Amino acid sequence: MKPPKARVSFLTVGNSVNWDVVRYDYDQDATINLLEERQPPFYSNLQNTVRYATINNDQ
Repeated sequence: MKPPKARVSFLTVGNSVNWDVVRYDYDQDATINLLEERQPPFYSNLQNTVRYATINNDQ
């Protein structure tokens, strides 16, 4: 399995439309552990999302 890559997208609409996507590597285990430590609302659902969910749109 490939290391996970995160993406953040920014959409700017004005006289023109600009869609900017920033891709970066992240530490999946550190994210899961931090959620366990902080326990925000629905943290177990968030942990499962980080573990298992993927969105593939590499266009």
